[in-house]
Amino acid sequence: MTTTPENVRTWRDLADQLTPAQLAALEREERVGASSPYRDGALRYEARRYVVGNIGTAMVGAIAEPSDSTGCLDWDTDWCEDGSWSRYFYGTERKAAGTTIRITGRQYEDGRTEREVLVEGGIDNALSVDEAKQLAAALLCAAEEVERLSNH
Repeated sequence: MTTTPENVRTWRDLADQLTPAQLAALEREERVGASSPYRDGALRYEARRYVVGNIGTAMVGAIAEPSDSTGCLDWDTDWCEDGSWSRYFYGTERKAAGTTIRITGRQYEDGRTEREVLVEGGIDNALSVDEAKQLAAALLCAAEEVERLSNH
């Protein structure tokens, strides 16, 4: 039987499809998580994700990260109903009133991008007037940044 990412018994069955950095990361995780009952499944899952990302990179080619990206995840087909490749990226981040406001987005195999404003934490509680103004200003800045990047 041919070994595929779906039917491997251990992550090491995929070693020939991983980069040296990916192998090192999995070996490090294997050592650190040695006592976890979920270790083998988690390592297999991570190796599968790496393989999919490597295939995506080979399929899509050398598309530059978005200019405002501070980091990209690997290419995958999880987010597109038609099975096309895309990758999630992170952009600028602001903090206000105990809240993190982050520009995030998805880049598609044709190079186009879609961005959004992600708000994390801090707004479960009442805000003072000053905190509300800080949060509103930060949100407005983030929204204007998304508009500017989407129109160029």
